[in-house]
Amino acid sequence: MITIILTVLIVATIKTNAQIPNYNFENWSNGANSAPDDWESKGSNHTGFYPVTQTTDNYLGTYAVRMENKITDTDTTKGEISTIRPTTAGGFGPAFPISIRYNNLKGFYKYNPLNGDSAQVIVFITKTGFAGPLGYMVAFGQNNLGVATTYTPFSVGYLNVSPNFLYLDSLEVPDSAFIFIAAYKMLCDSVSDLPPLGNSILYVDALNFDTYITGINEHMEITTNFKLFPTVINRTFNVSFQTLENDFITIKIYDMQGQEIMNLYNGNLSVGNHSFKYNVQELNNGNYIYVVASEKGYKAEKFIIQK
Repeated sequence: MITIILTVLIVATIKTNAQIPNYNFENWSNGANSAPDDWESKGSNHTGFYPVTQTTDNYLGTYAVRMENKITDTDTTKGEISTIRPTTAGGFGPAFPISIRYNNLKGFYKYNPLNGDSAQVIVFITKTGFAGPLGYMVAFGQNNLGVATTYTPFSVGYLNVSPNFLYLDSLEVPDSAFIFIAAYKMLCDSVSDLPPLGNSILYVDALNFDTYITGINEHMEITTNFKLFPTVINRTFNVSFQTLENDFITIKIYDMQGQEIMNLYNGNLSVGNHSFKYNVQELNNGNYIYVVASEKGYKAEKFIIQK
């Protein structure tokens, strides 16, 4: 027998963080073959090749960012993006304001590495008053990402030593941050500007400080009359809800770490009432989150599987 227990959703699990600019890569004012808004790339050394592009192969919402290296006999183009600094100083430095001591950076990625490449995410936490061009580093984070054929959660702490950023001062409250993401490993043992090893491809979506995002636009609702209830005898649970308008909807189940467990539905739903039935036999005992989401909002419920 399977028992499904519904509880109140833990909001922190799906809380978004608006401090990271364009954190879910939904905004692309310069077109699909460019860096997303509030991010920049170094451009291409190969005519007709775009190292940073918009993609609908996403984790949540409508878009994600895709980065690809290109190596030829004559030149190399690096698939990388970074948050834009408000000055022309270049390098790693304050790019957007923050107001508290965050522990780590989380997000979701897919990666197809070639020739031993590793993707890399680097975070600098800085103190500058945000008026100055340089500031000084308060904390540092870095993580290397390996192969991932489906969207997989990542967390950036301090190398493999700590799950959290390395803070150089135990009390200093930072006021700015910088994020760098690449389809190759730029930093290695304090050596910088390493080249890509292959034409590796990296997808990234849903960035957030300290918690994983399993929903978007947390203050907006896309459904009404949302009901999730078990049918123990048939080892299924039923979900019913009403969509407020025609929309592209995703329905997924996540664990409490924000990792996608089941992708139940992706497609267009017309305005009106809808119902779904799912078999939960394959789910292990534990806590899960059921999420109905679109780019306009989400509805979520936490439930517990006990067999």
